[in-house]
Amino acid sequence: MPDETTEIDRALLRLVAEIAEATDRVVPTLLLQVRDLFNQIPAGTKEQAHFKKEVWNYELIQVLVLVLKQNFEYSDGKWKSAAELATFASNLFIGLDPPESHEYYGIILPTASENMLMLSRKLQVAYMEQRDASMKSDLLGHYRTTLEAVNTLFSGHVFITNHVLRSQWLLQMLISDDVDTCHAVLNLTQYAIRVNPKVVSSLDEKVLHALLDEMIFKIVSGDDKYVASAAISTLILICQVQPYFIQIICGRYRGLRPLMSRWSGQGFGKDLKEFVGLLDAGNARRVETEKFHRAATLIQSTFKSWRTRKALQKANTGIAKLQKSFRVKQKVQKKIADEQKQQSALQHQLLVSRKKAMRATREKNMQILNMLPAAAIPKHLENVQLQAAITVQAAWRGYVQRKVFGNLRTEVSRTKAATTIQRAARKFLARRAKLRNDPPAWQRAEGLTDECRVALQKVILDRREGNPYKERTRAEQEDLHNRCQDMLKRHVFTNRVDRRKKLHRDALLAELETDSDLLLNAPKLSELHEEDIDKFVSWSVPVATKAQGNHTNELRRLNQPWWRKLDDESHQMPYNDDILL
Repeated sequence: MPDETTEIDRALLRLVAEIAEATDRVVPTLLLQVRDLFNQIPAGTKEQAHFKKEVWNYELIQVLVLVLKQNFEYSDGKWKSAAELATFASNLFIGLDPPESHEYYGIILPTASENMLMLSRKLQVAYMEQRDASMKSDLLGHYRTTLEAVNTLFSGHVFITNHVLRSQWLLQMLISDDVDTCHAVLNLTQYAIRVNPKVVSSLDEKVLHALLDEMIFKIVSGDDKYVASAAISTLILICQVQPYFIQIICGRYRGLRPLMSRWSGQGFGKDLKEFVGLLDAGNARRVETEKFHRAATLIQSTFKSWRTRKALQKANTGIAKLQKSFRVKQKVQKKIADEQKQQSALQHQLLVSRKKAMRATREKNMQILNMLPAAAIPKHLENVQLQAAITVQAAWRGYVQRKVFGNLRTEVSRTKAATTIQRAARKFLARRAKLRNDPPAWQRAEGLTDECRVALQKVILDRREGNPYKERTRAEQEDLHNRCQDMLKRHVFTNRVDRRKKLHRDALLAELETDSDLLLNAPKLSELHEEDIDKFVSWSVPVATKAQGNHTNELRRLNQPWWRKLDDESHQMPYNDDILL
């Protein structure tokens, strides 16, 4: 990038030398070459700021401002070069802050804006005098490009708007009857007022009245609706930034209000309605009051429309629900009616079939009676009556048994449910009793004997000799330690069964040892006395009951956690053998 910047600086220096020796006709072309160098540099970079500074030091900006005043009709590129130079000048002025600020802000910038407006006026005249359609289109494009350059200029330097609106060239372009150019000038005026709203109050009364007169003339006497719409929009903008101008317009142009009806229905009703409202108000306070009134009316109408739409939406929803429920109810009623109809048809069909069966049975009986001899008929009738009685009795007994079986079924279900509940309760109580009898996890197991400890130590030494130590990293050692701790915890919490079996074995061994001692030390039957019987059997029921109770309480106390034993140990009565005796 530094090499490229150096190349651009050398090219700029060469062009400066050529501009110093060139004629007025060739200077615009050379300045356009400077523009091409400027476009090669990315916007907003330090290189571009350096290029602008070099242009200022070489005084090319002063040359560029002077070139904008000349007549481009006879120069190379003609009006296209003029529009491009105006755009180049506005881009150079944006972001440029030279040391000679007084000359730059006080002389060069106002002169540049004045020369651009003068160039725009020349383009406007050339456009109106031109008869060729294609040439007119090109000139109109160059004219708009020049006005865009003016917009760019006072966008970066707001104070230029004052010089632009005071310029006689702006007023001359506004006085013109051409539709396209006047519309562009009005847009330029609106943009200047938006950029600097205070510029309206800083204008001289003569200049301001001239601008207002021309805008009112465009509205009253003009025939183009676009120009009239732009003029009305400009006047509304002026009244918005400076409300007291409403009184000036109403006082200076008293007959303006009736003439505004000629633009009704021309496509810009909103701006026209607002401007007519300003004319009807006549002063700033009333305008503000009416503005607030319109805002309140708009808010109220919006709220009412929203509320109406909401109510209508709810009504639509309610109607839809009502229709849906009615259709569902109608469908259910139709279904019930169809089922009733089918049921009645089935009953009728059953009745008909029953009558047919009864008729067929009677016909069969009649045929049988016709076939039997007269002496056998009473016996046959007796058998028929007996068979009918048996059928009636069987139906009645079946009805009674079904009724009894229904009651028995309920009782059987209750019995089965009670049995299931009792079985589950017994299993639960058995599990709870088993858990209570298990040794607590916090209670430490008995230690190893010396023989077991020596044997385990020997196994450990053999294991170490057979599996020598391997060097491990810190992470591997921590992992091995954690796995060992997990295995130890798993062993401690899963050895309840072994400990319970061990306690049971110890109890049996103690009982066997006691019984064996009693039997070994027992005297012979020939030497037995009544006092020896007391060693084997307790003759006192209270003593046995107390011993069993003490034993149960001791077992319960051992199964309790350590924190429950604190109070028991502090309030426990000392053991006294005399109490048992």
